[in-house]
Amino acid sequence: MIATSTNNQAVTNIIEAFGKDFSTGTGVMAGRWLPELKSYGAYFPSSGLKADAAKKYQTDDFFNRVESL
Repeated sequence: MIATSTNNQAVTNIIEAFGKDFSTGTGVMAGRWLPELKSYGAYFPSSGLKADAAKKYQTDDFFNRVESL
């Protein structure tokens, strides 16, 4: 799923909803497999908003930290 908007608030609302709705449960498909994940969504804001967004959302900084060749 890709969400875009003319404002960041709509996108962050969707990401936060993914974090709430899919965070609990039982069984093999419940919860997160990677402990650092806060949501199933990623956020790619402008460079000016990136530092603050990285504190709350999974930005490209998160993926650069956890991924490797």
